[in-house]
Amino acid sequence: MMVFWLQRMFTHQFWDFIPFEQNHPTIIALELQIAVQYFACIVGILGVLCSNKTLLKVYWLLMIPLLFFDIVMAVLLMFRMKNVHSTFHSHFDQKIDEHVTSKNTLFCSIWESLQQNFDCCPPKRIEQFCDQTPQWANETSCFDEEKPCNAHILRWMHKKTDFVGVIIFFMLFPLKLVVVLVLREDIGALFSEIVYSNNAKLYKHWDDEDEMDYVDATPPETNIFAA
Repeated sequence: MMVFWLQRMFTHQFWDFIPFEQNHPTIIALELQIAVQYFACIVGILGVLCSNKTLLKVYWLLMIPLLFFDIVMAVLLMFRMKNVHSTFHSHFDQKIDEHVTSKNTLFCSIWESLQQNFDCCPPKRIEQFCDQTPQWANETSCFDEEKPCNAHILRWMHKKTDFVGVIIFFMLFPLKLVVVLVLREDIGALFSEIVYSNNAKLYKHWDDEDEMDYVDATPPETNIFAA
């Protein structure tokens, strides 16, 4: 569900003004990471409910690398956001030029949405261009030019990305770390319980091996009264 929410968030029309591509490798890696985390949690729950050693082993093989990947992803996103801030204004001006030179009046609806949502003023060139189109005439008129939309777009972006960052790196990461540290001995004990549970129906192969090892390790009985 969170993967679909992220996909919907990053396909919002306002992201067109932000130099953060929807198909950027960082975004794709983040979505894949969340999907794998959900898969690992489902595998872990099924492993505990079914007392399945293989599923629990898969859970741990996924969870430990995911902790390391969380740290790597946090660093990558930090540098990515730094790059977004450094290139935002030039990208914003470039989008304005594209909207004006394209002669596409569909862009006027985006600027109208910006003005209504953030109570900000579009650039003068956008106002002049949209005022020339009958369907959008006076829709983008603004009376306070000291409220540019670029600062509001950045604030909107941080509102979205900060929420995702808090969920992933300040809630899920500590929770996974606590699970790994606190339950490491319990999971090991659970492995032993599964192997030596004498449940021949589910773990017949392990039971047979344990029985053979026990027979081989048992010393032969000697009669002290012989001879």
